[in-house]
Amino acid sequence: MGTIKDITDLLTKLIGNIKDRKFASELREIQTMVNTLQSENTVLQEKNSALMTENSNLKTENFKLKQAIEDYKKKTFNQNKPQVKPEFKLDNITEQILRHFFDTGKELPIQNFISLLSLDISTVKYHIDILSKKRFIRLPSKIRVSFKANSRLSETWEITEEGRKYVIEQMSK
Repeated sequence: MGTIKDITDLLTKLIGNIKDRKFASELREIQTMVNTLQSENTVLQEKNSALMTENSNLKTENFKLKQAIEDYKKKTFNQNKPQVKPEFKLDNITEQILRHFFDTGKELPIQNFISLLSLDISTVKYHIDILSKKRFIRLPSKIRVSFKANSRLSETWEITEEGRKYVIEQMSK
């Protein structure tokens, strides 16, 4: 950028020499400097164009690499994702009990199912045991157990995440 200072200095000389009309050599120097600036500008424009092309190519390559990484992650995730295909199918009564937990969305005592499904206590307990072993229902963290003679009847149970998943994925088909 010393060239611009040189042009400024020459213009100052020209202004001083206008009266004497002795500025032909200064004009040649200015012309040379302008030509030099034009050459430098052309080189800079070519470099800029090359850098812009390289930047564009790098952005494209970066996008493709990010896409490949994303595809790889999806592929790896899907390969590692356990396939939900239960090795079992609950019987109809057990599914009805689970569905009732799902539909009500709240804690329920065993006694509800005796009257709801017209079953005896042993049959209801059997199905509750199955659901509990499969971890589809559980005793809530705040266990509300009555200490009466039939305390098991007063136990409240709630559906678990696994139980909701089974209802959605297996019973909603």
